[in-house]
Amino acid sequence: MKHTTTTVEIHSISPEDLELHQEALATPKMNSENYEALKRDIEMNGQVDPVSVYRGKIVDGRHRWLILQELGVDTITYTKLPNNTTLAEIKQLVQSKEMRRHESAAQLAIRAYRLKVDPKSPYKSFVESADAVGANRKRVGEVKKIIETYGRNDIVEWLFAGDKFNTGTERIPFWTDSLGTILNWLAEHGTVVGATAKSNGIEPRKELTEDEQLLVNSYIRTLIKESDLVLEHITSELYSRLKGRD
Repeated sequence: MKHTTTTVEIHSISPEDLELHQEALATPKMNSENYEALKRDIEMNGQVDPVSVYRGKIVDGRHRWLILQELGVDTITYTKLPNNTTLAEIKQLVQSKEMRRHESAAQLAIRAYRLKVDPKSPYKSFVESADAVGANRKRVGEVKKIIETYGRNDIVEWLFAGDKFNTGTERIPFWTDSLGTILNWLAEHGTVVGATAKSNGIEPRKELTEDEQLLVNSYIRTLIKESDLVLEHITSELYSRLKGRD
């Protein structure tokens, strides 16, 4: 039996001579920690993996492309996709690459939502698109509600970019990418498009989210070490402020 091997030709070019394909922008940006880690690795070891290019545009490898420019590197290595590659094949390539990289539960859910609402989507339901990218089906429903019920696509954009949303206050911030926590915050603040929370039948919640419970547990572990006098003072202060909220 004969075995054949395919050699992928690697080319070099100035990073300035390339631009990003629209599909490269359809995937989440790295968070700052991962970006800086990749930057340090490239600075020490050089570019190890070539980027993928279709007709002069990068479809996979935008972070490597950006970092090489930041570092002032004159050349970038790349592999070329055939000119007859279809848009569907490019999307599949980008998606398969992303599936091998770390994405948060929120980012996966957002990607599944966007796959379903794409006019050219092959998926008939959010369940199908969730399963296709390995997203939690409930999380996809939460993305749908944040966008379609509350009209807060801005929050979804932040989460997809790797940022977090402050569900606390300016004085006591609580940054999170938990879709459930953000939905509870939206319900409490009544930021529903075209209506109030009450008119949309949103009932006041009766239990803490997982993130909020962790925060409470952290406070309790800190406070339990204090004296009875300090605890009494804190209890009294909390009671007075919460009562005054009415």
